[in-house]
Amino acid sequence: MSFLTQKHFPFSLMSLLLLLASSLSIEPQAVARKKEAPPSLGQVYQFRSAYVDDDKQKPKGTLAWQVKLLGKVQSAAAIDNRSVYVATSTGSVFAFHKQKGVLQWQQALADPIDHASPALSDKHVIVASTSGKVYALNRGNGKKLWTFDAQSKMVATPFVAQLNKQDKAETVYVATRAGKIYALDAESGEQKWAYDTDNMLDASPVVFDGKLFIADYRGRCYAIDIETGKPLWFYTIDGPVVVPPVVVEDTVYFTTTNGALAALDIDTGEKRWRHMGLYSHPLIVPPIIMKDEKQGDRIYIADLEGTLSCVNAKSQTNLWQRQLSGVVVSAPVLSNGVLYVAMGDGQIWALNALTGVELWKTRVASMIESGLLVNHGYLYVGANSGRFYALK
Repeated sequence: MSFLTQKHFPFSLMSLLLLLASSLSIEPQAVARKKEAPPSLGQVYQFRSAYVDDDKQKPKGTLAWQVKLLGKVQSAAAIDNRSVYVATSTGSVFAFHKQKGVLQWQQALADPIDHASPALSDKHVIVASTSGKVYALNRGNGKKLWTFDAQSKMVATPFVAQLNKQDKAETVYVATRAGKIYALDAESGEQKWAYDTDNMLDASPVVFDGKLFIADYRGRCYAIDIETGKPLWFYTIDGPVVVPPVVVEDTVYFTTTNGALAALDIDTGEKRWRHMGLYSHPLIVPPIIMKDEKQGDRIYIADLEGTLSCVNAKSQTNLWQRQLSGVVVSAPVLSNGVLYVAMGDGQIWALNALTGVELWKTRVASMIESGLLVNHGYLYVGANSGRFYALK
């Protein structure tokens, strides 16, 4: 694993691989694609995930509010129509009023959370911890409702989905570093099924069209039936996969730390196309795909060294490219024609998605590992300093 070195970040190699992968003080202060597999309300795939929001309001980079928390904010927040939910590395979970930043509740789990973002079911905030525990908290008051022991460290974000339109019951899907995938009843926490990939899972699962998509550290990509837990197909791509796949219409996209990008048929796993080494640096964030049947799909992707590219999938040529100010370990977000990118040096850029022209940028003065979240004209992001920001 020589693709990351100490020059990138001032911490251990294990922490870097995970990237590839309670006290409170408050201070005053995407064009959505049809049939895309969107997060459910508030759901984000993972801290490196590209959250797509079709709201017409555009954040301008002005600070709306911020809070200072104990520990690092290394995972993306989750959001609903009232609150934004934030988890810290010390194992505390907070709910804030999403526009005012007022604390609504906090729950100290005393169980470290390493990059896994909170996920939302209809009633619960679902949190995966490093001890292997999955917690369900009441969305209204933060009270612990159930706990499941997966018996292995988790850095992947849980995914919540209904089995089908007729069955309103929700299922929580979690992946562990020991290689197991669990399906849990969202109401009770009881296990429905488990599947063992026999290899490390850092990437979060994504559920779409009755299938769970995930890939392991050896580059094996899976489609699994969400009701039975039985594998439907496999595909092996070159290099470890450490981020969730992206599903658009009938295609699922996987990226690797070796710079490979593959587009597969969601029903059969058949390769539609695969780019090997198209990107010269590791890809540790998922791509954003914009469908264009006439000119060829447009792929937005950032590599570890901060090169942001817009690539035509059909011709495999760059439409535009920008060299940003630092490393990128947090996925760009596309919302209403604007790309938002957070940098390792604490800068946040907003770019015109068609041209790559800079619209604005700002700095939060701390390393950003957490994913961005765009909602109703606000951009939410956490930093390693423990600060959580809402920009508008």
